[in-house]
Amino acid sequence: MTDRKYHLANIGHDLIRVNWVEPVGNVVAMVVNIKDRWLHSYFLMPQWIVDNPKLTVCHEDEHNEEMLKLREKGPTWPMHIAENTFAEITFLEDVGPNRDDIITCPPDQLPAGYADRKN
Repeated sequence: MTDRKYHLANIGHDLIRVNWVEPVGNVVAMVVNIKDRWLHSYFLMPQWIVDNPKLTVCHEDEHNEEMLKLREKGPTWPMHIAENTFAEITFLEDVGPNRDDIITCPPDQLPAGYADRKN
């Protein structure tokens, strides 16, 4: 999603927390440790997505109005923990700020081997 609002905080000891609310109502919080190359992700999903997950399999920028209507229709409660896990950061690259050309397709359309890169 382009121009998503997020909150970023340095919480100490090489830890950064970033969190945001997606237009569909998902709530995402991540704690990232770049030095030790790991992150923890916590992700809440509203009931309407749990009931109909295929409705959100799209590029949000192109379907934002539709997603907002679905969110308003609900139900949003209860929220469900969709993810609460650690992950290893296997590839880091500084491509500069404000680059909408970095992610231009869904994961299933990435070039062969793209997700396998390591450094």
